[in-house]
Amino acid sequence: MNPRVLRPGRLILLLAGGAFLVALARLGTLDRAGPPHADVMLDGGIPATLYVPGSNASGGFIALPEPPPPDRRAPAVLLAHGFSSDRVMVSTLARRLAANGYAVLAIDFRGHGANRNPFPPNWGRPDALQPDLVSALAFLRDSPYVDPARIVVMGHSMGAGAVVDYATREAGLAGVVAISGGWQLAGPRRPPNVLFIYATGDPDRIRESASGLAARLAGVDHAEVGRLYGAFADGHAVRTIEVAREDHVTILWSEVAAREILAWLDAVCGVSRSAPVTLDDPRRPAAGLAVLLAIVLLAGIGYAIGRLAPLPPPQRDGRGFAGLARLLVALLATLPLLATGSPFTFLGLEVGDLTIAHLGIAGLGWLVGLAIAGRLDGAWRPVLGRSIATGLVAFVAVYVVFVPVTVTFHRLTPTPERLVSQIVATALLLPFLLAFELDIRRGGAVRSSLLALAGRAITLGCTVFGVRAGVLPGVVMLMLPTFGILFVLFEVVAIAAYRTSRNVVAIAALEAAWLAWSAAATMPIRW
Repeated sequence: MNPRVLRPGRLILLLAGGAFLVALARLGTLDRAGPPHADVMLDGGIPATLYVPGSNASGGFIALPEPPPPDRRAPAVLLAHGFSSDRVMVSTLARRLAANGYAVLAIDFRGHGANRNPFPPNWGRPDALQPDLVSALAFLRDSPYVDPARIVVMGHSMGAGAVVDYATREAGLAGVVAISGGWQLAGPRRPPNVLFIYATGDPDRIRESASGLAARLAGVDHAEVGRLYGAFADGHAVRTIEVAREDHVTILWSEVAAREILAWLDAVCGVSRSAPVTLDDPRRPAAGLAVLLAIVLLAGIGYAIGRLAPLPPPQRDGRGFAGLARLLVALLATLPLLATGSPFTFLGLEVGDLTIAHLGIAGLGWLVGLAIAGRLDGAWRPVLGRSIATGLVAFVAVYVVFVPVTVTFHRLTPTPERLVSQIVATALLLPFLLAFELDIRRGGAVRSSLLALAGRAITLGCTVFGVRAGVLPGVVMLMLPTFGILFVLFEVVAIAAYRTSRNVVAIAALEAAWLAWSAAATMPIRW
């Protein structure tokens, strides 16, 4: 390729790289700014972040402020995240609450985020996560920043179910906020002052469950959305709120939802507000800019793959459409093998082991089928090892670029246990991505990308079918938008790499490592 063609691209990448570093520095300052906060380790090895009212406008490294006198201690919120989430994902909501006068303790449930305690095998029990909540509540009640008589438990999705159940077993709570969740009232107590808030984009079962619990607490056949039942003074207040134009995840960052939650907390805790609430989180636009610049840098990583990877053998004839058909057959044929459970439970990733098994087994069968049919080119053998190594080195670059920009989304730095699962998952996913790239990505730059995108759409479609058929768990449906975004990011790198050298094996190795990292960093881990 003529070097002159790349000169404008190199300039763009150089400018994007400089802007990316500036954006990261700004993002780091903003992350330290906002309400004073500090990471703490609770009894039982529960990682948490404590936010207290106030401001650290400079963004410097400072400790928490001096505790206030006992009569000026703030009401507090124990904030619990959802399945495959962590305390980073709820950090925007935590900061908004703290900026408006509430101390907030956001925790990582066991098996999630930085919590190295294993995810409980009996998590279907309503009280399975109670030990973590017990530890968090004890910390808040002993904290010199918190008024122990005004503590509200709040959770999202799985966390909502956990805090609603916990409130049926624990005395002395002031209220409960269940965000897109809440499944049953299993304990002996009536939970006090409960707000059920969910999104129009939430699955029907979540909205129906919340409405059913609200009706039961209100003593009516059907709880009218927006209507207040009962009184705050006796702890019997109940309300359901539906937030328009949001889904199961985005409700966490919704200003409308935050206003409704703050209004409920004020009523529960007897807070009179003389100034309007503030909902600003300047980290979010800064993180958005950093992500956009990171996506530009992905193209640079793709070009680097093309330059560093060994020259591939000439591409075999074929238009790639038959590969799409083989992909569909492989994914559908694998589903019955998973009907009784995952053969990859040794990965220790709740739900993740099943989805990795789906792709891994399908890929192995697909690759073997290609070999039997003589469709695997033996000319790849001399360069196979170097090609895979190039893809893995490129993954390291992706990791370094994307870990810092996710401070408002999710912790992506793996614990030692997650790192082991990630390495094994990479090996298990590699056959699928190899077969995908060798059999589908063919032709010129445009054709190859369209074929690959069609293949990724088929993969997502078969995953949906697996959920509908009852083979894959329903919670996978909530993760599909994230996987869709991940597949698009794959394609940004792949387009640049393919255009430069057409070494699809290096592309496959990068994608396998990236997909394994995403699963290992986010799925609950059982060991």
